[in-house]
Amino acid sequence: MSLYSTYWYRVADIKPQLRNHTRLYRHIYRGQTWYVLQDPSSNRQHRFNKTAYFIIGLMDGKRTVAEIWTAATEALEDEAPTQDEIIQLLAQLHGADVMQSDIPPDTDELFQRQEKHRGKWKQRLTNPFALRFPLVDPDRFLVRWMHLVKPFIGRIGFLIWLLIVTSAVILAARNWPELTHNMADRILKPENLLILWLVYPV
Repeated sequence: MSLYSTYWYRVADIKPQLRNHTRLYRHIYRGQTWYVLQDPSSNRQHRFNKTAYFIIGLMDGKRTVAEIWTAATEALEDEAPTQDEIIQLLAQLHGADVMQSDIPPDTDELFQRQEKHRGKWKQRLTNPFALRFPLVDPDRFLVRWMHLVKPFIGRIGFLIWLLIVTSAVILAARNWPELTHNMADRILKPENLLILWLVYPV
């Protein structure tokens, strides 16, 4: 990951500051220390790690973003954030409406794009229905193996499909009591829930 950002010139001179009504406090979660920014006006909370907490602590309305980043790189050394990560943090604070600063229109547009991109990734990670996978172009496969597939296309293929489906229906009808017995409890077992989550994209 590059330390520098091509969009840095848009934010370097901004002097960010949190709104007066916000509250920042420490929170221990599963043995890890997090910092929660609370906005009482909207009753929303935002969680940050110690690096973000350090950066936010430097936002006093007097330092520019460039000065904040320089101070962070000197103090945090190897754990210092990149310029892109600073921009992402600013975009998150701006999107949460907890930061006050004179932001130019082009920078505001940049923040909106960053927050939109972040929202898409968050949706992909938390919602199985939002997962997207690249599809394979079947043309090469069909051209190469058409002589093997062709006999199964048409009337013969339909008869084979009908035979398979009919057999499946007959087997399901014969074993219907066993298939439907205690179905709700079996579906809600942890291992089955994991399988359901994995097959959602399919």
